[in-house]
Amino acid sequence: MQEKKVINILLVDDHHMILEGYKNVLSKIKSSDFTLNVETSDNCDKAWEIVNEKRVDIIFLDINFPISDNNKILSGEDLGIKIKKQLPEIKIIILTVLGDPFRLHNILLNTNPDGFLLKGETTSEELNRCLSKVIANPPYYGSKISKMLHSEVKHNNSLIDEVDRIMLYQLSL
Repeated sequence: MQEKKVINILLVDDHHMILEGYKNVLSKIKSSDFTLNVETSDNCDKAWEIVNEKRVDIIFLDINFPISDNNKILSGEDLGIKIKKQLPEIKIIILTVLGDPFRLHNILLNTNPDGFLLKGETTSEELNRCLSKVIANPPYYGSKISKMLHSEVKHNNSLIDEVDRIMLYQLSL
């Protein structure tokens, strides 16, 4: 009998109830092909340490975070960009409450996630579908993400790059 593949998942969100909810949903997934090993982080610094110290296959990543202690990671988006650059084998699933199509479009272009969901519309079934699709053949985008990106910013080539994000952060201070 073939041994099941272990998929290491890191859940990154600054709200502990959200982390518990994701963990609960993922703990109910049963597969004959794989088992899930789930770890959590409530901040970007700890998440960055984990991905550098342990094997992580998939990271579920929130976008809105308090700034990191060393001021080098301004958001979940920055963490996602850093992971994609330095550890491209890790698959990233973005889960966010953001609803602005321009902002969502820029997150998509900057991080190139393997999955992208809005928290407010995501059910446990959709979270499972997203994970399955990302494991088998990414990408997976939630219905509202797909609709917004295709209809409202289809012809908009504007992009907020790293310098723009840093300037916007500084302006917000």
